[in-house]
Amino acid sequence: MIPIRGWQKLTDENGSTQNYGPYTGQQESVAGNTILGNRNSGKYRVVMSGQTSDGVEMKRESTLTLNRTAEMTEEEALRYSILFDFDQSNTVATYEKFLTDVVSPRIDDNSKVIIHGHTDIIGSEEYNMTLSKQRASETARILSNAVKSSGKNSVRFETDAFGMDTNKAPFENKLPEERFYNRTVVIDIEKAK
Repeated sequence: MIPIRGWQKLTDENGSTQNYGPYTGQQESVAGNTILGNRNSGKYRVVMSGQTSDGVEMKRESTLTLNRTAEMTEEEALRYSILFDFDQSNTVATYEKFLTDVVSPRIDDNSKVIIHGHTDIIGSEEYNMTLSKQRASETARILSNAVKSSGKNSVRFETDAFGMDTNKAPFENKLPEERFYNRTVVIDIEKAK
C-alpha cells in the first residue's frame, strides 16, 4: 500500500530532531544541505511514517549518513541514476524519456559516459551479474541512440556490471527499501577536457 499522507523524523547522533511533512505525494525528498544545515556531516536515524487511504498506519526505520562534499562544477562531472523493477532489465517508459530528454542533452561531443549496473541480493550471483549487464547495456543503448540522433558521434561509452556485489552497491541490502534502490544503473558523465 502507498501512504496518502506521510512524515519523516530525522534524529542525529546528538539527539537533535528534525521533522518533515506532512507529504501527500507518492514521492518526496529533502535536500541533504537542508538536513545538514551548517554541519559538514551527520549520522541520522530516520523514521518514516504514513497513513494509507484505508487508514492503515505504516512505519519504517533506517539510518543515514550524510557528508557534505565540495561542490562539483558542471565541467567536472554529472551523475544520474535510474531504477528498474524487480528482475527487469528493460527501463520503465518514463526513464527512457528521462534518458533521452534530460540526460543525453547533457552529454557533450568527445565526453565519456560511464554506466554501472547493479542489482539487489535476491537470486544467484551469476543471474544477478547477467541482469546488471543487461541493465547497463539497455541504458547505454538508449543514451547512445539519443546522442547519435543529436549529431554527437565522438562520445565514448564504458559499461560495467557489479551484480549483487555489496562492496559496489549504492545502498546496503538489509531492508526492502535498500534493495529497491540497488536495482539501479548509475550514469557518470565526464566532460571533455
